[in-house]
Amino acid sequence: MPFGGIDIGSTMTKVVITDEQEKILASHIGPTGAEHRHLALKVMDETLLRAGIAFESLDFIVATGYGRINVPFADKQITEQNVDQELDKIEQEVSAEADANQT
Repeated sequence: MPFGGIDIGSTMTKVVITDEQEKILASHIGPTGAEHRHLALKVMDETLLRAGIAFESLDFIVATGYGRINVPFADKQITEQNVDQELDKIEQEVSAEADANQT
């Protein structure tokens, strides 16, 4: 049940893939380019390759940062101002969905 996060800032882009215990499976930090949509997919694919995980295996993807609106594959876009609150909500939603799928 891996999760992905991508932060596209004005100068740097960061990606992290974690498991359900929040263990980091792979990460990426690099410069932000002009083409945010292309960059988002490229760095996510590279990070997933490092983690040995297929894109379809990700349960949830969160995008944040200046370029968050240019991540078309994100399940949720959140601002930096409310990131902790939003991540708590997402965790509850994913847990509830996983519980419902087990019954």
